[in-house]
Amino acid sequence: MSWIKPERTMGGFVVWEDIRTNNFFRLQRHKSEDTRLASLMSSARAMFNRQRNLCRILLNQRPYHAVAVGNSVAELSPLWEWLEQNLLTSLDRMDSEAWYPYLICYFTMKAGSGSRGAQVPLPFEEWSARVAAGGGAGG
Repeated sequence: MSWIKPERTMGGFVVWEDIRTNNFFRLQRHKSEDTRLASLMSSARAMFNRQRNLCRILLNQRPYHAVAVGNSVAELSPLWEWLEQNLLTSLDRMDSEAWYPYLICYFTMKAGSGSRGAQVPLPFEEWSARVAAGGGAGG
């Protein structure tokens, strides 16, 4: 399981099922997980994608971006719980047009926070003040 730099998805809701949703995020499981076809589907998907991620967390607005991937719902549940405990209250207070670009910036920095020299994500208030002042979103 891991946070990833936001990665635009094609949607693919025909082969993905929502496990949990809220106004900002979707936790999805690939429909092939826990089925007899799982190994066949994994092999077919492996031709197009090196990673075998059967679950993902998306931003719940078009264009959809994955911000976390894993191999099971159980694996992503701690990340989902972290989102609910740490971000939902702040996101609920944001203007409807502000939260999406903030989260793209936030998860871009969060995904890179494990690498040397990466920045830690800014709180929304600091991020929005920098954007308003023309200082850019990256901090």
